[in-house]
Amino acid sequence: MRLRSYLIVTVSLLLIFSGLISPSSASSDEDIFWETAATELDSFPFSQSFIDSVTNEFGVVRPTSSLREISTGPFARGEKLVYEVSWGLFRAGFLVVNTEYQPHSNMIRVGAKAISNNFISAFYRVRDYIISWIDADGLYPVFFEQHIRERNKQTDGYVIFDHLSEQIFIEGRRSRVVEEAPPISHDYLSILHHMRSLDFSPGEEHTFDLLMSSEVNPIKVRVRERGEISTDAGDFKTIRLEPQLRGRSFRRRDRLEIWVTDDEYKMPVEIRTRLRFGSLTARLIHYQRA
Repeated sequence: MRLRSYLIVTVSLLLIFSGLISPSSASSDEDIFWETAATELDSFPFSQSFIDSVTNEFGVVRPTSSLREISTGPFARGEKLVYEVSWGLFRAGFLVVNTEYQPHSNMIRVGAKAISNNFISAFYRVRDYIISWIDADGLYPVFFEQHIRERNKQTDGYVIFDHLSEQIFIEGRRSRVVEEAPPISHDYLSILHHMRSLDFSPGEEHTFDLLMSSEVNPIKVRVRERGEISTDAGDFKTIRLEPQLRGRSFRRRDRLEIWVTDDEYKMPVEIRTRLRFGSLTARLIHYQRA
C-alpha cells in the first residue's frame, strides 16, 4: 500500500479523496508535530541553478509573455493550508500546502508536503514534497518537481513543461521520457489553482489536460451542489466539485470529490477519494493567508 497516493490524488488534485469516515479532531500536540515535521523537508527542493541548467539542457525557452491571461484569485498572493488525512478508520498524517508569489520571476510556487503521523510512521514513514512552479498570469505549470522519502526509498524527479513546442520532458526513477502534449497541460497542483480561478455554478462542466503517470489525459470536472462543511478550521459555505479520474492509475469506479469555499478564494476544505486501496479523507484544520 503506497501512502504517497493520498498526496497525488491532492491535490491531485491537491490530492488528487472520497471517504466515508471523517477524521477525529487534531490535538494541540499533533499541531506541533506537523509544524516540526514539515521543516524536515525544507532541504529537498532543487536549487534554481539546477532548474535553469536542466531547462537549458532540453532547449526549453520560457515565452517572454504569458501564453494566456487568467484573472487569478487572491489565494495567489500567498497562503498556507494544512489538512489532516485519514485512511479509512486510521488517522494517517498531514498534508501541508504552501503558495508563494515570486515577484522577480512572476511565478507562483506551490509546495505540498505529505507527512505520516507517528502511528503510520512506525511501519511506513512518509516525508514527501512536491512543488509546482506556475506562470502567474496564465496559471499553467513551467516546472514540477517531486521528492519522495518513503520507508527506505529516496527518489527525486522533475517535469519540464514546454508549452510552445507542445512537449513534456520527464525525469524520474526509470528514464527520461518525452511526451507529446496539448498546448497547455497541467500537473496535479497547477490544475487545482487553475480551477480555483474559475466561477462555479451547479451543473457546469470544465475540461483540463492533466499529466499523471507519464501520460496526459483530458479530465472533466463536474460542478455539483452547494452545501456547508464544518472542520476544525471553521464552518464554510462550499460547492462540491467532482473530477473525472482517467488514466492507467484509476478504475472506472474510483471517485474524487473536492469541497471548495463558495467565495473568491475557492479554498479546498475537504477532499475525499475512494480508490482501490481504500478511502482517504483530507479535512482542513488550519489556514493562513498573506
